[in-house]
Amino acid sequence: MDRVPEKCYKCRDLTVTVQFAGTIILTILKLYVGIVGNSKVMIADSLHSASNIGTAFALSMSKKWSGKPENEGYPYGYGKVEFLISGVVGVVIIVMGIILLWTSVGQILHQRISTPPSLMVIAVAVISVLVNEILYHYLHCVGKQFNNSVMRSNSLALRADSLTSLVVIVSVIAANLGFPRVDPLAALIIVGVLLVMGAKCVIESSSSLMDKSIPIELRRKMIELAEEIESVRVKGIKARFVGSKIWANLDIMVGGNPTIEEFDQIALQVKKNVLNSNELIEKVFVGYDLC
Repeated sequence: MDRVPEKCYKCRDLTVTVQFAGTIILTILKLYVGIVGNSKVMIADSLHSASNIGTAFALSMSKKWSGKPENEGYPYGYGKVEFLISGVVGVVIIVMGIILLWTSVGQILHQRISTPPSLMVIAVAVISVLVNEILYHYLHCVGKQFNNSVMRSNSLALRADSLTSLVVIVSVIAANLGFPRVDPLAALIIVGVLLVMGAKCVIESSSSLMDKSIPIELRRKMIELAEEIESVRVKGIKARFVGSKIWANLDIMVGGNPTIEEFDQIALQVKKNVLNSNELIEKVFVGYDLC
């Protein structure tokens, strides 16, 4: 049985606080150094970091809404809020990429020579790379353990911020060596990364909103567990993600001539087998018939 380690729950509970703290500090630091150090690209990078404050807020709202119980208005719960917010994060990343593309092309076509940025900008950019990489691995790990699409999307946004900070480092070094056009050219490479990341978030969230099936390995495992019970054969299985959890419907065939009570006991055992096999499986519905 796949169980999430106890320490992972502590990490999950701190995700919003950690991301908020990290991104707010980075945004203020980058903006200040960008202004004082005469670096427009650092100022732009600070705005990029500011967008991650928005994604942290989205994560906070996702945790609040997706955990709400079912009710008469929403009998299947609020789990799909995760996919909706994940898609919004993806769109934000794409918009950032398009804005960066526009400004980079403008700089290439209308380059203006100015005083090179201060070298202290490089130090702050290095700090940004390190902090964002730590945050990326932190959120990605939690998102993977709990199958949370919003956390995984947020981790990609942090990785994108780390990459744009690398652009800052390259551009500042190049500007001080007398090659100001390297900045917008390097930014175009990052634009491609941002657009791919954003598109991936949007595609994955859209697929989940449309009830894309769970991985085939998990479906096969459910069938094996059900058919471990004597005389049971699985006629069909449908399973989907509702937020980070899995809901499954199994149609089984039972051999022999069982009574209604025996049918119910067999169906209950199938349900227990499947539910206890993986922590991500939240609900199992079993329908049955004679072979």
